[in-house]
Amino acid sequence: MTDYADRVRQIRERFLTGLEDRLEAINTTISRLEQGEPGAVDDLHLSLHDLTGNAAMLGLDDMAAESRRGLAMLEEGRLETGADDPAALADIRASVARLYELKT
Repeated sequence: MTDYADRVRQIRERFLTGLEDRLEAINTTISRLEQGEPGAVDDLHLSLHDLTGNAAMLGLDDMAAESRRGLAMLEEGRLETGADDPAALADIRASVARLYELKT
């Protein structure tokens, strides 16, 4: 393997190792959103955007696609003012659950 390929493999492993903590943080942010906490929508958008981009960069295409599904709920404005769309929150929670599955 080349040095570059080794480095990417190491970064991918580190990403996957920390994924559960990231997903737990996303679930916590969703709970904050449900409670109407200011800034939770922005925090959720940032977390999902970061996860989507990193997964895509590391070639974890299924994970990037699933994360993008959750991100789409926010970018479509379905949660612009907080937890005003229970179906969108359910969709995001379902995406997070699938991301847990993809991790294994």
